[in-house]
Amino acid sequence: MPARPEMGVRLREAAPLIRLCKAMLISDYELINPEEALPDPDRVTVYLSNHGPVWAPLPPPVLTVDYLLSRGGYEDLVAVTLFHRVVDYIPGMSPLLTRYFGYTKRGMSSVPELTELMKQRRIQILGTVPEGRSCAFAYDDPIGPFTKFGLMVAALDAGADIVLTVQKGAEHFGVPARLPWKMKLPIPHRPRGLLIPLWYPGRRARITLKYKRYRPLMSPAERDRLPQVQRRPQLQAEFREIRRQLIRIYESIP
Repeated sequence: MPARPEMGVRLREAAPLIRLCKAMLISDYELINPEEALPDPDRVTVYLSNHGPVWAPLPPPVLTVDYLLSRGGYEDLVAVTLFHRVVDYIPGMSPLLTRYFGYTKRGMSSVPELTELMKQRRIQILGTVPEGRSCAFAYDDPIGPFTKFGLMVAALDAGADIVLTVQKGAEHFGVPARLPWKMKLPIPHRPRGLLIPLWYPGRRARITLKYKRYRPLMSPAERDRLPQVQRRPQLQAEFREIRRQLIRIYESIP
């Protein structure tokens, strides 16, 4: 068996936590277009998922890695999952996710460093939930505004394969507390209210997970030829398109 990598984990390491999460969170599940999730071992694959209410970002990586392990041939790929830093303040959560899902910030202090790691293929599998702290709020759209952009920038700049990974059913783990009369909170992105997390032993959800490959609007080489003043708007256009497609995929799930 290959030695444990200096950063992240081999996919096989996630198996114990996958079993635990499936038992505690998931009553049943369905994967739609799972072949879209299969990584090319010779390239870097980045999975971008919707979050769900506060406690609900685990089903997409759990079910995706479970599927890859069931197919065979992917066990030794090195993976990193970039969870929100709030996990550092939940007792026992950070060591658990570091041990089994490769949660880490070491060597990832900047987007250029992460991009270089991906170009060197020191990591083959990465994943994140771009909504970030938006998961604490209720919006008109089923997927909140993005607040985490670093991995998306690195993926686009490194020319990685990007897989949009959309879950439905995790709403079961939260209760929306919406403001009356279409009022909105006076904070960025103007949410309609809060998403109150709800979980207790025995509360499980039926999860549907749908995958789609994302084709960037522009290649890294094309973006590199843009004047610097046009680079940021182009990346923002990519972010808008990624979120638009995530919402469309969500709405297409029965």
